[in-house]
Amino acid sequence: GLTQPNFLRTSYNYLNSLGGSTDIATKCDNGSPGQITNCTLPASLARGVYKASGDLTLNAWTPTGTGRNFVILVDGNLTINGNIIIPNGFTAVFAALRSITVDKSVKAALNTTSCTPSTSSGGTSAGCQVEGFYTAGTDFIIGGEGVSACSSATEDDRRLNISGAIVANANLATGSFINNRDLCSENSNPSLYIVERVDFILNAPSFVRRTPSVWREVPPGASSIATATTPTPTPSPTPTPTPAYRRVFITNQPYNGNLGGLAGADGTCTTLARNAGLGAAT
Repeated sequence: GLTQPNFLRTSYNYLNSLGGSTDIATKCDNGSPGQITNCTLPASLARGVYKASGDLTLNAWTPTGTGRNFVILVDGNLTINGNIIIPNGFTAVFAALRSITVDKSVKAALNTTSCTPSTSSGGTSAGCQVEGFYTAGTDFIIGGEGVSACSSATEDDRRLNISGAIVANANLATGSFINNRDLCSENSNPSLYIVERVDFILNAPSFVRRTPSVWREVPPGASSIATATTPTPTPSPTPTPTPAYRRVFITNQPYNGNLGGLAGADGTCTTLARNAGLGAAT
């Protein structure tokens, strides 16, 4: 039978095994090139696969220009310190070997709850803070003050709006989704809101997307290529009527023409046929 693979196609381990990445430290544009613990990526970052060799702290980033695909690999933990806005027509996959943490400072404006991704090419969303595909090898953590701050004068936990998708425990070992935010008295709204991005799915790189396969058992000697086809209905055959056969035989004794009419001739023929083991022929 088929077995479940021991990896996810968006996990760090899988994507890193494909090779061909560029050191992201050379792209950090914050006055300290190579400082991946305080990295601001340029808006004009070229499309491609980038890798941080160690923990990466990423500041706010919004790529601009024409649509491009980004894959950012982190050989360690990823911390998001600012809004990550991915315009329509772009895609971004963030895959960390270990945890991904969204800092408590990344949050919606006060009394703001909506998160509306743009449906126009190149357009940016309204009210969203974190956008993209995020895959954590272990935990995905949303930083916050938590319920312990509810009794204080400053309740600074606010809603986090995510546009895209989140995966925790991509290493298929241990890990979970951890939400440390509590809106306290503002309990009419959730502390976390996630909305899908169909354009991410449509524009994702081919090595991230999964091609569905349909398998079937074929007899020996048949083509081994498994395809999913819709069978063509076979019309029911029209029954062919069985013709009524007549048997002709010659008797071993002569008869004159006086057989007693048609009924007498049939009776004589039937008697001779039965005697010869031919059934009740007429």
